[in-house]
Amino acid sequence: MKIVFVHPAIRIYHEPLFNRLGAYGVHFFFSTINDPKTHMGVETAQVLSRFHYPYHQAREIQGLPFGNLSFDLWRVFRADVVMFSYLTSIPFLLCALLLKLLGKKVVLFDETWRYPYDVKRYKPFLGYVRLLVRRCVTSFVVASSNSKTMFTQEFQVPAEKIAVAYHSTVDFGALPRDPAKLEQIKARIEAVSHGRKVILYLARIVEYKGLDVLIRAMAAVPESACLIVVGGGPFQEKCAQVVSDLNLSERVHFLGSCLSDESLYYHLNSDIFVLASRFMPGEIVNCEMWGNTVNEAMSLEVPTVLTDAVGASADVIVDGVSGMEARQGDWESLAEKLRFLLADDARRVAIGKQGRTALLEKCNYDQNFGAFKQALDQATGER
Repeated sequence: MKIVFVHPAIRIYHEPLFNRLGAYGVHFFFSTINDPKTHMGVETAQVLSRFHYPYHQAREIQGLPFGNLSFDLWRVFRADVVMFSYLTSIPFLLCALLLKLLGKKVVLFDETWRYPYDVKRYKPFLGYVRLLVRRCVTSFVVASSNSKTMFTQEFQVPAEKIAVAYHSTVDFGALPRDPAKLEQIKARIEAVSHGRKVILYLARIVEYKGLDVLIRAMAAVPESACLIVVGGGPFQEKCAQVVSDLNLSERVHFLGSCLSDESLYYHLNSDIFVLASRFMPGEIVNCEMWGNTVNEAMSLEVPTVLTDAVGASADVIVDGVSGMEARQGDWESLAEKLRFLLADDARRVAIGKQGRTALLEKCNYDQNFGAFKQALDQATGER
């Protein structure tokens, strides 16, 4: 029985899970190509150079208003079981119904936990998406408890058809460290922090990630703390203007983007990590599905502050115990959580340690593979 997993470009954090799936007999269809000139493109090429399981790299049709469409999609019809990523992806929307009519089994993997009802692109497809989810999909794998709730409540999927593979990344706490790189990044941060406690933002600078809200919160936390921003993006100019308006240029510093293998060292040189994402109903990305950098920080015992718009928060954060949870879009709530952590060194250490324990108990690749296997076994067992 042939199983094919249709997924966008592979990333380093996928590698341990995909290796387990490959050893189980899964073939892969990668539906997009990351630009080789970008950090993600370099990372994808590195992973594929050492990936030993059967895969096909599709080439997207260019010039379309959407991605993940290629003439190679016909290949999935050779399989007995096809697992798709994301209920709004072009491969799933185009192929799921025909696969069902041909007697194939369809499995859906998804990280979504707030369907984009307010986005014009997706409104016309909602009825069709519901049809596919309810009538064509045999079993589901989701990345969070929030996602499971969405499928059970909004799409009326029976809970027993859903396996949860809590979003996992490489355990940064177990990675080898380059002393030279550690010192280099430490010196870079110390050159601007001047002995202040370091609050770290490490992510793309896009509106839904809420950097502007975090900057406003910095005006209400002690001057003994500074904010280090690692990343770049279209929302940076607006955030820099907020820094200027609040006279925070001595305490908020933009250090630019970093390579994936450098993020470890920024976390190691920080005292608190923050992801202040917010809900944006009218946007295609309307919340933080999970947040890779959350796992990175927590695995290194860095105390973490998230908002309730971050998917990871519901599964790994107990407020005041394994991390802190603030209200999304609310700079005062965020400032309160930051002040709580900054007031007590021992408290930060304890929360950081508990955060790592909570993360690794729930989010690990063995657990992930077990969830995927459960869904695939459910599909193959019905044949």
